[in-house]
Amino acid sequence: MKTLLFTLPLLCAACTTSLRGHKASTHDESFTVYWDTASQQDIVVDEYFVVRARVEPAPKTVDIDATMPDHRHGMLHKSDVRQLSHDTWLASDMLFHMPGLWRVHFNITDEEGVVHRAESDVILE
Repeated sequence: MKTLLFTLPLLCAACTTSLRGHKASTHDESFTVYWDTASQQDIVVDEYFVVRARVEPAPKTVDIDATMPDHRHGMLHKSDVRQLSHDTWLASDMLFHMPGLWRVHFNITDEEGVVHRAESDVILE
């Protein structure tokens, strides 16, 4: 199954400019996340994929996760997130195990330890 990637005008400050190259801002607009799947692969139901995210300005840490808000659950396991450079992070073993609305969460910790959240929606059909 192929997916459509786009952001819905929900209660998050996320947006996207095209099917490739997504952009999301934290709710307080302190950080901007530019993200896509590694190698710009399609996200397919029940197949692992990798998310690569660049955060501006460079944060202390980033955690990347996803939930299905309509079903009130998340992924079946936690992805492995690692830092590639001062502003780039990689989340491997992402898995959307069912079709529907998924919300990708970027929890960004600043130098003072405050967590800021950016969100971006993905629809899997």
